[in-house]
Amino acid sequence: MNKSLFIIEFQTKDQQYIYDCGSSKIINVNNKLKHIIKNFFNSNSEYNYMKEVYDLTEKEYKSMRNYINLLINKYNMFYSNNSNNAYINSNLSKNEIQEIMYESPISQLILIVTNNCNLRCEYCVYSDKYPKDIGYSKLNMDFNTAKLAIDSFFELNKERKKRGLNKDIHISFYGGEPLLNFDLIKKSIGYAKRINPETKFYITTNGTIMNDEIADFLANNNIFITFSLDGYKENHDRNRVFVNNKKSFDMVVSNIKKLQSVKKSLNVEMPITFNCCLDSYTDLDKVVSFFETYYYDFYPFFTTFSQIKPFNTTYYEWCDEQYNNGTLSLVKDAFQDSRKIVKNKFLNKDISTKEYRQVANAIFFNELSFLIRNRSGNNSVLKNSCLPLSKIAVSPEGNLFLCEKMCEKFSVGDINNGINWDEICDVTNKIISFFSSEKCTTCEAKSMCDACFMFLEEDGTMSKEFCERRVKSLKKELEDHLTLYEEEADIFSILNENKNNILSISEG
Repeated sequence: MNKSLFIIEFQTKDQQYIYDCGSSKIINVNNKLKHIIKNFFNSNSEYNYMKEVYDLTEKEYKSMRNYINLLINKYNMFYSNNSNNAYINSNLSKNEIQEIMYESPISQLILIVTNNCNLRCEYCVYSDKYPKDIGYSKLNMDFNTAKLAIDSFFELNKERKKRGLNKDIHISFYGGEPLLNFDLIKKSIGYAKRINPETKFYITTNGTIMNDEIADFLANNNIFITFSLDGYKENHDRNRVFVNNKKSFDMVVSNIKKLQSVKKSLNVEMPITFNCCLDSYTDLDKVVSFFETYYYDFYPFFTTFSQIKPFNTTYYEWCDEQYNNGTLSLVKDAFQDSRKIVKNKFLNKDISTKEYRQVANAIFFNELSFLIRNRSGNNSVLKNSCLPLSKIAVSPEGNLFLCEKMCEKFSVGDINNGINWDEICDVTNKIISFFSSEKCTTCEAKSMCDACFMFLEEDGTMSKEFCERRVKSLKKELEDHLTLYEEEADIFSILNENKNNILSISEG
């Protein structure tokens, strides 16, 4: 049987490791074990070599080889047989896709209530820096469209309940800036509550629109709010500006304080979330320090940190241009340099506050994403992608999509005619076909890859740029992750179960 090594070697300051690309398992190794792994199927004279180079006894050699033999033959580690790695590349039928869909742990309707926005954020997918995606428009969703979408969504969930899946039902309002269509949001929430009072509601907003009526409504209806806030003023204002180029930071912070004040007066404890966007010019320590400073003004809250993706965009070229001509005060490689500072503060309680570390926790939580991914979708034909119709995004004019970030790619129906199962089958089989291709099944990053419908091109391939960057970043992610593990960062006590994914061994 023709087998080939399917591993990544990497090391931290103190340890050597091997990452098994098929299973995502990690073992710490020494040079003796690495030699045995690499020469396992070509070992006629291996013991003599090991004895001469490493002065191993026969007993020591057999013990190490037996350990590697167990990992290879019982757990299928280190070596791949491409024919075994590939999925069966056959199209799924409508019934088969429906069965997958009904098993989804997520049930979310996303109403894109407007394509309009009062900001012109430089990294927004609606901007001219994303030429493949949809642009801004004055198009707003009307109540009839929202009502039909909500009705269809609840009908879909009836079928899920028949199959024993009694999951929470989520309805999200998205844009553009959704609060520009606040009247529709109010009507839609009232209508959905009459059908199912347990429905949970979410709004993602830029935070610039928050009068007393809106604040009272959001607080009284326990709506989960995500604010787009990029940390400290300079970082936020260089990207998040109004149409007239006026900065938005001061208004956003003021409005968040207003909402939290109203909630406190009503004894509402629903937390808010911040989506904080970062790029290579962001000073991460300043970002964390900002949320530390405002900790009790914003409390209770969670912060998620999102690296601005470099795919299909000219955003980073624009940033470099600003840096080169001095238009904005930017520091080259600020993110990487400041990340080291944050890491040091996160690990050292003597030089940081509890509030600082709690904010920074979210950054290092992301380091563990590859362990979590491998537990969920890796054995599925859809790998780590969302299952079809686990989310349904509805455009202002009523077209249906599998994801709010797919914009106009791969419409799968509309609110008047319902779900187009031919289109669902087509796009689902396209992504399955790619995942079963030789390019994907032999990729080093396959087990921890976050490829999904969002990155699928019209021709059924995954974005070339996405794949190249995913593989390139993998080794660095592994090094960062294991460095944190060795230093016993607090996050590992929170996610202790993930330690089971690391197989530690002694020096022979």
